[in-house]
Amino acid sequence: MTIYKEEKIAFASSHPIQYQVPIFKRISKKKNSFYAIFGCEINSSTKMFDKEFKKNITWGKDLQKGFNFISFNKNYTYLKNIYEIFNFLKNKKITIIIVSGWDSNFYKLIIIIAKILKIKIILRCENNLYNEKNLKKYLKIFVYSILFKLFYKFIAIGKKNIEMYLRCRVDRRKIFLAPYCVDDQFFSGKKILKSKLLPIKNEINKKKAKIFLFVGKIINRKGYKDLMKISLMIKNNTKLYNNSIFLIIGTGDKLNEIKNFMKDNEIINFKFLGFKSQKDLVYYYKIADYLLLPSLYETWGLVVNEAMSVGTPCVVSNNCGCANDLVISGMNGFTYDAGNCKELFKIIKNIILKNSLHNKIKKNVKISISNFNIKKTVDLILNIK
Repeated sequence: MTIYKEEKIAFASSHPIQYQVPIFKRISKKKNSFYAIFGCEINSSTKMFDKEFKKNITWGKDLQKGFNFISFNKNYTYLKNIYEIFNFLKNKKITIIIVSGWDSNFYKLIIIIAKILKIKIILRCENNLYNEKNLKKYLKIFVYSILFKLFYKFIAIGKKNIEMYLRCRVDRRKIFLAPYCVDDQFFSGKKILKSKLLPIKNEINKKKAKIFLFVGKIINRKGYKDLMKISLMIKNNTKLYNNSIFLIIGTGDKLNEIKNFMKDNEIINFKFLGFKSQKDLVYYYKIADYLLLPSLYETWGLVVNEAMSVGTPCVVSNNCGCANDLVISGMNGFTYDAGNCKELFKIIKNIILKNSLHNKIKKNVKISISNFNIKKTVDLILNIK
């Protein structure tokens, strides 16, 4: 089955997500009969408290323009919202609905309504089975094998995602690969102002040292303890210590712990820059020599896409989904076994001491990331057969 122009598509998501909205906008340009459905009401001043960032996130106007959407109304009762969503899908004659998951009450509701209205449901999720113990993994495989029978087709974000579908007995012909991507136009670097870039670069890198950048929540899953361990290993090597700078962008419940660790051990080449918006982040990606993503588990790791889009190679743990699709060790970046700090230290050491290796890898980054763009994702969504 192909999604022709007469098909009417809806995409259900819990809330406006900065990585999804550019996809919605591109689809809307090609198809007027496209709608997003959000599980909570949004407006320009809507805020959501992120427990891991410990910060209120404002969605803002940029996440509400360029596409049609309907959202739960906080002034309605839950039953009233169900009624409104049901009528919306029915009156708009939606024939295909893409859902980002199944575990929340919102997604369950959308799936039930879609089944009642005989709307075909396509699943596009991030999930994989790589972080599960054997017993739990086999239990999930059993449950998912039953659950996935509810869906018509499946959009996979990468190899680990595909493997999960296949292990749960999904027909390979029903799986379509649309690799995870970011807004490549925004992160292309075309809008970077030299007048803003140079002061940041000069302020941070007075010694002309190698800059390693971490972007994310300072929480257990992100591997913050590995950053602490390698900081000591680097300090014990004077040449590496004097020729490296580590920028930490983000916040979270472990921020004070890692800050105090650096202070107690008198480590001064780790600099904490706090939370940065995407508009500011692009400048830090640009000045960095490498992005570090030492996560113990990551379904993908879109910060890698962001960094590579401006030409910055990455060092990622093998437990990041993108390590299987996007980062090719020794070619456009490096991968290592999650939690193996000795291996990570060796990679960082070689990066600092071997410039010829760095120059070769940097050339390959732009070529690699060109296959992970929104246009390809949109085309795949609009042409599922």
